[in-house]
Amino acid sequence: MEDVKDIPREKMQDPWGIEFAPTFLGRDTCRTPMVWNKLLPNGGFSKANTTWLPISDKHLDRAAIDSALNPNSIYSELSKFLKWRKKQSAMMNANCILNIDGDDAQISFDRQSDDQTLHCNFNFKTLTASFKEI
Repeated sequence: MEDVKDIPREKMQDPWGIEFAPTFLGRDTCRTPMVWNKLLPNGGFSKANTTWLPISDKHLDRAAIDSALNPNSIYSELSKFLKWRKKQSAMMNANCILNIDGDDAQISFDRQSDDQTLHCNFNFKTLTASFKEI
């Protein structure tokens, strides 16, 4: 979407946004149609000739179904993580967290179930996480 300051009042669709602009710019400035498939008209969101809100070309490259089929997408990475997580009793059944440590850049702790302990480390500077069974 465009920057909220750059949306001309005549391009706005939301009745509340039109009525109360520029004090309240309405919902047009914070939502967009869900794009499913970049090859379909309107990204697969609608079969209509036009949608109430415009569909950004930037969003077409991240269409949901296309991402689900891409093995390198964030969707696929999250899917792999969730499958792994379901097999970890320390993630699924534990309510015990031990050895908490950290600073401004990271936090680490052990998550313990009856049959597994996972050392979890989250680094906020590199935006990475690691999990090691101990």
